Amino acid sequence: MRAASGTGAVSPSAGDGSNPHRFTTIAGGTPALQSSQRPLQRPDIESMARNSDRAMTLPIGFAIVKTMQNLLSQTLLVGAGGFVGAGLRFLVSGWVYQFVPNAGFPWGTLVVNVIGSLVLGLLGGLAEVRGVLSATTRLFLFIGVLGGFTTFSTLAFETVTLAAGSQMIRAAANVAAHVIFGLAAAWLGFNLARVL
Repeated sequence: MRAASGTGAVSPSAGDGSNPHRFTTIAGGTPALQSSQRPLQRPDIESMARNSDRAMTLPIGFAIVKTMQNLLSQTLLVGAGGFVGAGLRFLVSGWVYQFVPNAGFPWGTLVVNVIGSLVLGLLGGLAEVRGVLSATTRLFLFIGVLGGFTTFSTLAFETVTLAAGSQMIRAAANVAAHVIFGLAAAWLGFNLARVL
């Protein structure tokens, strides 16, 4: 090392390139140590927060997509069952009206709803007592097939039509028959499931 002229400060020799520290002269001729290493940087809090939010958003997005996929598959399953049930209702009610044409009473709807109540009671009893039906099968059969097979809206419309035609007795009989025979059929089906 050699002393800098006129200041008394010490500076490194020209050939000393391996030393990571250099001396510089400050006011008054006092040598100060200066490091060639980069100073420590403060962490970027905003960047870290953005990365954390992004890491949290990805699992939430995947969960939403998974939920939508499950909902779509369940909806298609119920829709397929409803297609089957509505077709069966059309065939059964049409078959009934072939035997009782111009009866003046909605026998087709009554037969369909009573049969549906019986089957639903039976299958519901088997599912509860025996545990033989999975959740997916219940969706297809209970909500899809039997939901499309039975019809409350047709019952309501036909009853209103009878009442509007001054056939109050038939309208009341229609409602009573659906309630009494429907409940009896559901009760019978449920109890049959217990003894099977």
